[in-house]
Amino acid sequence: MASRASAKLPVTTYSMRPRDLWGFGLCATTLLAGCATGSRVKILPDSPASFIKILADSPIEEPELPAVSSEEVEPRVDPTMGEIEEEDLPVDVTPAETSDAEVSTKEALAQALTWTIEGLCQYQSGAIEAAHKNLSDAHFRFLEADLPEALATRGLNLFQAALPEDLQLYDPEAIRLYLDRTDRPGALEQAERAVVEAGVRRLLWQLGDPPAGERFLEDLITETHRFIRFVQDRDRRSFEITYLRKHKYWPTIQSVFAEKELPADLGYMAFVESKFDPQARSKKNAVGLWQFIEKTGHEYGLQSPVDFNDVEKSTRAAAAYLFVLSNQFGSRLLAMAAYNWGEGHITSCLRKIDAPGKRSFWGIRSCLPGETQRYVPQILADAVIGADPKLFGFDLPDEEEMRKRYDVIVVPERTSLAHLADLAGVDVASLRKANSELALTDTATPGRNFPMYVPKGKGALVIAGLAVEERRPSVAPLGSLEMAPP
Repeated sequence: MASRASAKLPVTTYSMRPRDLWGFGLCATTLLAGCATGSRVKILPDSPASFIKILADSPIEEPELPAVSSEEVEPRVDPTMGEIEEEDLPVDVTPAETSDAEVSTKEALAQALTWTIEGLCQYQSGAIEAAHKNLSDAHFRFLEADLPEALATRGLNLFQAALPEDLQLYDPEAIRLYLDRTDRPGALEQAERAVVEAGVRRLLWQLGDPPAGERFLEDLITETHRFIRFVQDRDRRSFEITYLRKHKYWPTIQSVFAEKELPADLGYMAFVESKFDPQARSKKNAVGLWQFIEKTGHEYGLQSPVDFNDVEKSTRAAAAYLFVLSNQFGSRLLAMAAYNWGEGHITSCLRKIDAPGKRSFWGIRSCLPGETQRYVPQILADAVIGADPKLFGFDLPDEEEMRKRYDVIVVPERTSLAHLADLAGVDVASLRKANSELALTDTATPGRNFPMYVPKGKGALVIAGLAVEERRPSVAPLGSLEMAPP
């Protein structure tokens, strides 16, 4: 793309200081203030989350500039300051075509800032081609400003502090690079993003945590969509196994969470925590479907080691813990963050917020570690796909289809797989395939009261066979683990 400014500037250094940027910003903001005010933020599908960010208020470090010869520029020396300054020149901030006449560094920066503001306003309003033109021209003009390397490497982000307030949320350089791409999302990807947006809005409504503003929502939608794409492209098999396993435990989760008046979709936390494996154990010795550590588990009624692997007991403990966290923080998103990172850390982050209205998940998100920031969009991604896997390219049976294929029974601790297969009239390999928690090396069921898929119509035969041997499970075989109606 041709630049508005094709003339090469003379080699002239200019000492950039924060006050100079604010000066440019005041001038440009005065002219363009109406451009950004009241606009609804619109982020393109697949645009990086870094396009929108809240930058810390940090002064721009002034680099040590190289000496300039008197032949290159005639400086005006202030003997009291010992600083070389360029002669003040009138600044033309009109975004019009310029002539080939040489312009000063100061003029070039002012023009680049103005075009950056124009480009961000257009990007914000959805005028993508115009935004591309302005940000590209601003980039070329910025390169011609002949800044010291320490400043030039920051690209258009050098202007961050001088932008109008609602444009400071953007990453101008990232947007410019994105708009230069030739592989922008097509119609199918945009349609998929629309489905993701609807799913995220639905989940936030169910959780009772609407975003504090559209910029937060767009950011969350983008991150959720990114996790969905990761699952589709690189983690498909793991998702499929976990989704099929989920059907065993979902009725119990629905029932227990309903007692605590918790949304059932919070159950997708177990998707991320353990991949719905009651026998899961983390490197930090967190155990079971809900990954309780020993101390927290004991606080919520998990006494013996087998309690941590027991689906119903651990689910009741998780529901009780989430109920306490939700009441403590007044937010289910904060409760989820506290479940991942610990309530003490979340409390510390909230104490850093002066305004009560900003003491929310959205207000402290920048205070959270990366794992906790990713935790919520990961859960939302699994929940959005789980609501209708076929929309995202997964040919997976729903609960109704699974109920037609399998009975769910609960078997005693350490029951021989060969014996269970014999009672069910199938081979051991079929049992393992249906019950992905079972490893190839397992010869018996793990833990106590293990929920197991057996072929439809065979559940009663297996239960009867175990009863004859007085190997009855200690809970009712079908009870709360029976498949719930769709």
